[in-house]
Amino acid sequence: MMGNLLQVRSFGVNFFVLRDEAGLYLIDGGFIGGPRSLGRALRRKGWDQESVVWVSRSQPEEVMGFRSTCCRA
Repeated sequence: MMGNLLQVRSFGVNFFVLRDEAGLYLIDGGFIGGPRSLGRALRRKGWDQESVVWVSRSQPEEVMGFRSTCCRA
């Protein structure tokens, strides 16, 4: 399982990407400033060409960063 879980560290927050046969799931990762960290982590892991599903609660700090995360990562 650990090979299918990626912890992404960004300024002040950590979030996770889970991988299965259907693709990637970004968990609680819509933070402003997170796209650069996410893109870097996905490239290092070799997962940057896979589709990503964003899984989150509707907290303001995540929703505000959602568009930025989805459009850049």
